[in-house]
Amino acid sequence: MSTQSIVLAHGIFRFDKLSQVLRDDFGIDIGPRYFDGIGDRLRAHGFDVHEPNVSFAGSLNERANNLKDRLEQILATGVSSVHIIAHSMGGLDARMVIADHSELAAHVSCLTTIGTPHHGTTSADRALQLGGRSLIAALLPIIDFQGFNDLTTSACRAFNDRVRDHEVANGVRYRTVAATEDLLRTTPLLQGTWRQLKHDEGDSDGIVPRSSQAWAPAIFSTDGRSKQIEQLSFPIPADHLNEVGLWDPGELIGGVTKSVLEQRVADFYVHLAETG
Repeated sequence: MSTQSIVLAHGIFRFDKLSQVLRDDFGIDIGPRYFDGIGDRLRAHGFDVHEPNVSFAGSLNERANNLKDRLEQILATGVSSVHIIAHSMGGLDARMVIADHSELAAHVSCLTTIGTPHHGTTSADRALQLGGRSLIAALLPIIDFQGFNDLTTSACRAFNDRVRDHEVANGVRYRTVAATEDLLRTTPLLQGTWRQLKHDEGDSDGIVPRSSQAWAPAIFSTDGRSKQIEQLSFPIPADHLNEVGLWDPGELIGGVTKSVLEQRVADFYVHLAETG
């Protein structure tokens, strides 16, 4: 067997965790999926699709190790090449795996990130400054939320500096997809951070500023070499949840019904898969 596969890498705080347990352990399919309807649409177009599960909100290092293990399992089946399409923190997970494991990078043809905070987000900065670090430490015996520490602007700056030489040198094609949404069409859950980001960083998807999602037109290694980063825009106005196919009533302001949003988002993922 020799085929390219699509790997959908989810972000932090996998909201469909309960639904996933019910599906996997009890055969009960209720509630939205993380990439809602997207995997099924890709499979209907003939793609081999994998949707690995990594740590719920653990550190970038832990999540990347989880993703590395899953990629090794996929490649062990005879798959020769994978295209990773990653949402949110999943893009950072994939970048770390690719940078730190050259033997796996050799089998990654393309990494497409959607809504990924390549430069971090000041929303994470503010949350941690307002007592978030103490709360994360207090909750650690119950649930691991250390991944939020890796989404700050300083943590992402340090990460980018550490991996840039590897990213420039490898043969992986990098693409970013950035989305924005206006306030009224943003799901109420994200409107507070939307306002904060608008004040501090400009347009956003309610969680990640557009500038951070877009990364950079090119990255440069310490020895002066460079690699172009392909920068794409999401095809419709979208907040962070819309990017993975989830609809909210605010979309009706723009005349976008649930079925229309789901179809347009899934079609875009098919386009990404076909061009990756």
